[in-house]
Amino acid sequence: MISADNKALNDSPADEDFTEAHYSALLEIAKKNYIFSTYDSVPWDKNFLLWRHDLDFSLNRALALARIEHDCGVKATYFINFHSEFYNPLELGQFQIIKSILALGHHLGVHFDGTFHDVSSEEDLDSLVGQEADLIRNNFGVEPTAFSFHNPVSAHLNCEADIYGGLVNCYSSRFKREVPYCSDSNGYWRFRRLHDVLSDASDRCLQVLTHPGWWQKKSMAPRERIFRSIFGRARALMCSYDEGMRAHARINHIGASSAICFIEKIAPEEFELIDFMWNKQRFDALFFHLMNIHEQQAKRLCEDYLSTVYEVSVDQVRLAFSARPLFTVPELFEYIFGRGLHEVLECSREHYGLLLSARDLRVGGRLNALGESYEGYCTVVASLMQRLSSWGQMQRIGSGFGKYQESTSMPLQILPGWAQWVERFGVR
Repeated sequence: MISADNKALNDSPADEDFTEAHYSALLEIAKKNYIFSTYDSVPWDKNFLLWRHDLDFSLNRALALARIEHDCGVKATYFINFHSEFYNPLELGQFQIIKSILALGHHLGVHFDGTFHDVSSEEDLDSLVGQEADLIRNNFGVEPTAFSFHNPVSAHLNCEADIYGGLVNCYSSRFKREVPYCSDSNGYWRFRRLHDVLSDASDRCLQVLTHPGWWQKKSMAPRERIFRSIFGRARALMCSYDEGMRAHARINHIGASSAICFIEKIAPEEFELIDFMWNKQRFDALFFHLMNIHEQQAKRLCEDYLSTVYEVSVDQVRLAFSARPLFTVPELFEYIFGRGLHEVLECSREHYGLLLSARDLRVGGRLNALGESYEGYCTVVASLMQRLSSWGQMQRIGSGFGKYQESTSMPLQILPGWAQWVERFGVR
């Protein structure tokens, strides 16, 4: 029996279940034992399955599941919450996602927040559900088929009529009485594991509820899944803002963080974290991260150059570095290119040494004793990274992150022969 007072019988997270691959497998099992149905045409005399989604956290994840269902040849019902704190169904990008779900042949329903509306009677419920049903009709041009409660309390679940506001009530007395129920509420199987329920097929009919935000490409804990959904959306909104400024040729004043913008072009996979740390003003952690990227940048220039000069793979060169790490990165750079890294960066050896000292203090967990803010260090390191990237491109050895670009001229110091390199580093 569905009730707001039900206590979980199971507390195992079963994180490995909540992947796209496992989701696809569940649909295949379900197809063997049940007829997929929708709420507007329930075949009460057959072994039917109502497969529904309450859209609590992520429309992007909903679209991912809708595509999997479409590929499996089944249809589901997606219940939209017009008062969600996690998405806005009438925002253009989110609106288009819902239209894409419809285009895949799925149905829409209302995920009704009774607490938001402060529902006090069945008459109120009937009127308010009808109003939200109209929102779907007017905005998406389709007929909603049913409604479900969002975070229902006992008073909501006591509303047990078959229909309210012209929509089928997923929590009607008949559904509670005749249709067993399985849900992934809170990101785990609180009562029965869906795989077992579908495989046993001991229930003549079944109502399955999933929340798409719980289902990801790889296994992770429930809170990690929510974090991924929420911060993915936040990042998408920031990108939308920046793209809008570019599209309308507006000046995007971003202050001191302009120092890190070039990183988005040469290391986009790193930029999201860098941008986040900058705007959270975690400059101590950001400085440490930027210094690591900077050293990797210098090291890759060395690898690209040696790989080209000796006509060996970059993997062989990396093996040499890892097998016998005789040098620090600045020492390696100077040995290979015959110029100090600080010289290429147009920075004095003393000032570059201060950056290394600040990094070492951060690694050791000690307070910064150099009397300057880490924000200033971050700006300096970002500037040096940009200079090194430009220098690498001028030498035709890539950006420090990218692939080596061939050149007919190589105005760089030529190292001793490969045999001597082999002897020094033990490469075979």
